[in-house]
Amino acid sequence: MTRIFEELLKKRGVNHDFLSPKYRVDLAEKLPDIEVATSRIAEAIAKQETVLVYGDYDVDGVTASTLMYDCLWLSGIKNVSVMLPDRFIDGYGMGERVVGRAEELGATLIITVDCGSNNAEVIDKLKARGVDVIVTDHHEIMKEIPKGAIAVVNPKRDERSEIRELCGCGVAFLVMQKMVNLGYIPEGREKWYLDLVLIGTLCDSMTIDSVNRMLSFYGMKVLKKTRRPGLIELIKASKANKINSETIGFQLGPRLNAGGRMESAEISLKLLMTENHQDANKLAMKLNELNLARRESQKKAISEIAVTEDDVIVVAGEWHEGVLGIIAGRLVEKYHKPAFVLSEVGQG
Repeated sequence: MTRIFEELLKKRGVNHDFLSPKYRVDLAEKLPDIEVATSRIAEAIAKQETVLVYGDYDVDGVTASTLMYDCLWLSGIKNVSVMLPDRFIDGYGMGERVVGRAEELGATLIITVDCGSNNAEVIDKLKARGVDVIVTDHHEIMKEIPKGAIAVVNPKRDERSEIRELCGCGVAFLVMQKMVNLGYIPEGREKWYLDLVLIGTLCDSMTIDSVNRMLSFYGMKVLKKTRRPGLIELIKASKANKINSETIGFQLGPRLNAGGRMESAEISLKLLMTENHQDANKLAMKLNELNLARRESQKKAISEIAVTEDDVIVVAGEWHEGVLGIIAGRLVEKYHKPAFVLSEVGQG
């Protein structure tokens, strides 16, 4: 290795630990409010409360929801449910419907994953109804942390934290790691969830810094021998010849995202949570179909768009709402100018 190349790698933070990382069990302690959050979870275990996990409809949100559900179940909470927002009804984040769902279930604790940092109003409504909220998230906090939440477990709260670049599933994983450290989950059990963290990290386009490199390094090892029926069947359905970052980004990720884009993220959630290979196969094939429909919808929309010489692209048509973001991204890549893509489908 030449000295110039060595210096280049050094400046980019690439060293021996980056290339051959050691698994770390201390990262959970770096999360803000982790002690408060896990103390409240411990209380829920002792009282056998009903807990609702509230996630997001993208790959990071679905993997994080799956991981958090299992974390709570393995810790000893048996009354756990998951709610994902509907892209077309709720939009991103905690929608008003969560208030009714919590009441319906009799939930006394809600734990968000991959969202919640900017949903103070909904959290205040839940608090007024006697429902505690623990936010676990990785998004930038736009104003101030939700004061109604009993804990806001978000690494973005610390500008100097080495875990700032975690995805939502990565944050959920560290909550699980903390529950392992506290003795609620058998030591080492959490490592089998690193396949979900890897998928969430890559599909959310997170920076591969030293922490994400470590999680992804071991996540790839787990994914290649995953025990999860849903991932096994999804890999088969995608006809992937080998498992690598390209397979995840261009084969598995789009299929997992297709549920939330075209129909319901519940399909992807059920796929990751099922323990039955036959059910997993049906769900994987369904996601295959939805991904093909997404491609066709996207292709049709792009073929119909006529771009003018204006500095900003603004187009509207009868296109599926779930692909608008992808279309806008493609237009930006092709024409190198801001793009706004609107759907004329629906009531306005």
